Amino acid sequence: MKKSQEVRNKILTCSRQLFQKQGYNATTVRQIADAAGIQRGLLYYYFKHKEEIFIEGFTVTAHRFIETAKSEFSKYHDNPFRYLLIVYAYFHIVLNNTWGKIYIEVTDKVSLREIEIKIFDDLTNELLSDQANKEWNGHLMVLALLGMKHELILEFCNNNK
Repeated sequence: MKKSQEVRNKILTCSRQLFQKQGYNATTVRQIADAAGIQRGLLYYYFKHKEEIFIEGFTVTAHRFIETAKSEFSKYHDNPFRYLLIVYAYFHIVLNNTWGKIYIEVTDKVSLREIEIKIFDDLTNELLSDQANKEWNGHLMVLALLGMKHELILEFCNNNK
């Protein structure tokens, strides 16, 4: 692994730990740099601001969760509900993982909408690409599912009080 990728990974790992321990709002860029053992200037070379650090960490993690869910539900490849199972698993895993607490805190502050639309558009195109599902408008499905995200988060918060 290149040194630059090692530094990026260290920043992402340290930021995730600090976000989880202190919360997103209470964590400063200075704290992330100190935890990663680098100067703030070097951190700004890799990331313009704290939001960008969060977004990259979240995106990498979200893609990992999607791949895990696809693998888990691969036996249902002919079932049109496989897509819904994967989406449900994604939110279940995100909300029950290290990122869950952080995700809930930043949902109103950091724009994850574009990232999740891209992730689910790609998933939709992959899983619903067969001829039988050509009539489905995948992008509208994605927007509908993300519209339900708020309700999923509220349900998760209510069940974990």
